[in-house]
Order: sequence, then structure tokens, then C-alpha cells
Amino acid sequence: MKVTIHSLGNEGNKLIVIDQAVPAADGLIAMAAMGEPFRDVTASSYPGIRRVLSPAHEAERDYVNFLCNLAGPVMHDVFGIKRFAVDHAAFSLMTKRPLQANPLTRIPHYDEITQVKYALLHFLTPVSQGGTGFYRHRRTGFERITADRKDRFHEGLREDWADYGDPPEAYMSGSDKAYEQTGYFEGVFNRLLIYSGALLHTAQIPEAFAYSASPRTGRLTANLFLTVPQP
Repeated sequence: MKVTIHSLGNEGNKLIVIDQAVPAADGLIAMAAMGEPFRDVTASSYPGIRRVLSPAHEAERDYVNFLCNLAGPVMHDVFGIKRFAVDHAAFSLMTKRPLQANPLTRIPHYDEITQVKYALLHFLTPVSQGGTGFYRHRRTGFERITADRKDRFHEGLREDWADYGDPPEAYMSGSDKAYEQTGYFEGVFNRLLIYSGALLHTAQIPEAFAYSASPRTGRLTANLFLTVPQP
């Protein structure tokens, strides 16, 4: 296991990378391929299908607990977090082509600002199928969206639409007129990213991406969202 800490962009937001995060990670692909089927996502704009990791399933519960126990000490050291709770945990497969996806998922977006939430993103594809990029919104200079920045950021999005038109009919990669990339992390097998859900980010995929719905061949990740109690 190897832990590295990154400081992103002008704001210096921290991101944790843990490589070789889980022993015998190959077994997680088999776990994802068995059990309940993956289903279309309706509760969010994620461009694909998901299967919830169930606390009632012993192996899935142990996996989620392992990731939380792994993340806890380093999150305390980097973010000062003493306690958190699992809000949501699922296996995910990115299956929607750009024109099938919500346009806002094709550009940098944030996950949560109504409460403090952190994302754990575990890459489980043996051959990398892209990664995750992090961004600065050029018009506002924002890299992390907070409650007091939300209105100005969305006003900036409307101004972007007026000046630059609709987002390109492709998932974003690199920088463009509206956004500057502040960091990119390849989806290396068994790599875990830990970051604030308020950071502007987006999945980046290669041109030959297959959009496979199979856990054995698709862009398989495990996604955990952790909430942090407020004092």
C-alpha cells in the first residue's frame, strides 16, 4: 500500500491517493459480477448503472468497513476529520454515451454542498479505462463549491452557456475555455481516491471507451460517500 497526498490548484485543496489499497482486489470484480443486477441510476445524474453495496451481505459489508478503516486515519491526518458515517456505497459502471448523459455530467461538477461529504473512489478495472480530473472554473476562479459560492458559480455556468454554447457532445478531457484542469488521476487498478465532494471534478475516458455493462470488462468502480457530523 502506498499513500500520497496532493494539493490541487490555487486553493490547495487536498486529495489522498492510496495505491494497492485492498489485498486480493481481483476478488472484488467477481463480487461485483455476482449477486443483484446493476440498475439505472435515478437518484443522481451518474452516467451509468449501479449496484448498492448491502450491509446485509457479509462480504460487501466487510469491504465497505475495510475501506472506511483504511481511510479513517489518513482522513484525520489530512482533513482533520474525527468521525464520519457512510451515506451511500455502491459498485458503478459508466455505460452512457455522452449524448445519453445529462450535459452537466459531461463537464466538471460537484457532488454535495448541503452537508460536508467526502468521496471514496476505488478503481477496479484491471486495464485502465480513464480516470478522474479536477478543475478550476475560469470565470469565477472556484475549485471547490461551498454554500456561499453556489449562486455565483451557477450564475457563471449560465454566462458560460451564453458565451460558449452548450457543452461539447463528449465527456471533458483536459482544459477548455470554461475550465482549467488542476489535476488528473489515472484509474489504476486498486487505486483509491479520497476527496471532498465539493471539488469540481469529472470522469475522463479514452476515445475507444466501450461503455460495457459487464463488471468484468467495463469501467468498474466502487463509490462511497461519507458524511461528516457538524459540531
